[in-house]
Amino acid sequence: MERQAHELNYVRRQEPLPTVEVDVDSLDPEGPTVADIVGEALSKHATGKPNICATAYMYFTPSVNFGEPTSSEFVMVAGPKALYDVVLAAFRAIGKVRCRPSDMLKPEMHMAIAHVEEGLVWEPLDTITWGTTA
Repeated sequence: MERQAHELNYVRRQEPLPTVEVDVDSLDPEGPTVADIVGEALSKHATGKPNICATAYMYFTPSVNFGEPTSSEFVMVAGPKALYDVVLAAFRAIGKVRCRPSDMLKPEMHMAIAHVEEGLVWEPLDTITWGTTA
């Protein structure tokens, strides 16, 4: 199923939200991306639950927060805090991936990478089209 971006009701927050910082250099280059992992984690927790609405945002930047220069993606979830916890747990469950709770960032300034609405998890297919596997 597909929708145009303007048809989704993104959760937008003005206040900063906690982030999960992921050292992108510690991910398997042949494995799933940060966005893939976030989408899968949200799907396991929110699919089939029509009362949950949330949007995950991501920010990419160089970082030294792991004690050395690296590339980090900061993920924040505008929605129930339980979804932030699910995302953090998903990264912690991957053996060699370095991740940590990190800075507070304003989500509206960053790219949406997953959206939960009507019991479905939506992911961007291109700049204006989102899709779900349901």
